[in-house]
Amino acid sequence: MPGGFRADGGGHASGHWGFIHVGAGAAERANIRIQWPGGESSPSYRDFPNTFVLIRKGGEAAQC
Repeated sequence: MPGGFRADGGGHASGHWGFIHVGAGAAERANIRIQWPGGESSPSYRDFPNTFVLIRKGGEAAQC
């Protein structure tokens, strides 16, 4: 997965992940795409570094 980030498993007791920090280096924008368990992929989202983004499975847009 060149230039990507992979997170396997789940969070503590609740089974949900907390925040995942992904470094963007010196980039001015980042393209984000999630591959969900089961193989389904999200659309590609484009966002700025140094922001928090919420991406929900089946969602059409990332929420800042």
